[in-house]
Amino acid sequence: MAKNFDKILIVLLGAIGDVVMATAILPELCKKYPEAEISWLVGKWSQDVLKNNPYIDRIIAVDDSIFYQKKLPALAALIWSLRKENFDLSVSLHRSFWMNLLIRFIGAKKRISLPKNSAGGHKIEQALNLLQQTGEENIWPDEDKILGGGKYVAVCAGGGNNPGTKTERKRWPRENFIELCREIHKKYDHQIVLVGGKEDASFANELNFDTLDLTGKTTLLELAALLKKCSVMITGDTGPMHIATAVKTPVVAVMGPTDPGQTGPYGKNNIVLYKGYDCSPCFLDNRSFKKCPFQIKCLKDISVGEVLSAVDSILKSQ
Repeated sequence: MAKNFDKILIVLLGAIGDVVMATAILPELCKKYPEAEISWLVGKWSQDVLKNNPYIDRIIAVDDSIFYQKKLPALAALIWSLRKENFDLSVSLHRSFWMNLLIRFIGAKKRISLPKNSAGGHKIEQALNLLQQTGEENIWPDEDKILGGGKYVAVCAGGGNNPGTKTERKRWPRENFIELCREIHKKYDHQIVLVGGKEDASFANELNFDTLDLTGKTTLLELAALLKKCSVMITGDTGPMHIATAVKTPVVAVMGPTDPGQTGPYGKNNIVLYKGYDCSPCFLDNRSFKKCPFQIKCLKDISVGEVLSAVDSILKSQ
């Protein structure tokens, strides 16, 4: 790549977890082009995970629906406003032909993007390969004003909700999470902190003991701050999972339809529970089968005991 890019645009609207993973490219991008002004085009749904980030000069947040509902007048207005910016380099972390066609219209002097088909490897590594470097997710949380000085275990029993999509098939069965929380409550002196979106708020009502229920009650950066104080996080393949890894909180991830090698928690000190059946993964690059003929056996076969053992392993190592 050239050495004189003054204005760089990163393009990834994406789910929360995808955006968090993509932040791994920022330190190296700033190292290569220390004088460049870096902007990030992101959907409003995920914009908070980019706030406070010292590597980003400007966040351009847009309504996600103009893309997935293809609102042409709004798209045309956005493209026109971005063309006037005269970007030197655009870095697209989308694979879809539709998105990359729109990015072409922005008119950056040079464009780089992910290949249409995945070459394998973790999504972080795929993004970093554009810069031929290695790195890790980074996020700058707000100051935590919610948790005190105790010991905490975070649990995200929901997930899979993003603009235009709802993927419940990525979730470990709810009754398993309930049993797991009860076992953790009996076995450890950690308080359970429930996190997730407002659509997950009913989960706390199914537990017959006190938890700190923060589902739907925090911003993304508040969530990052409180996860940083937790000893471990237990979750499926969710956006909060990637926020936890970005703040170096160990994760126990229960995964089935998605590939842990591509979207699992990145880095050390995490445990992924994954059966790896012949039919798995079946959810690749956001293209999922409409119906699982095996009743999501890949997730249901992961027992509460296996998850509890993973939690125990992490807590004993601390």
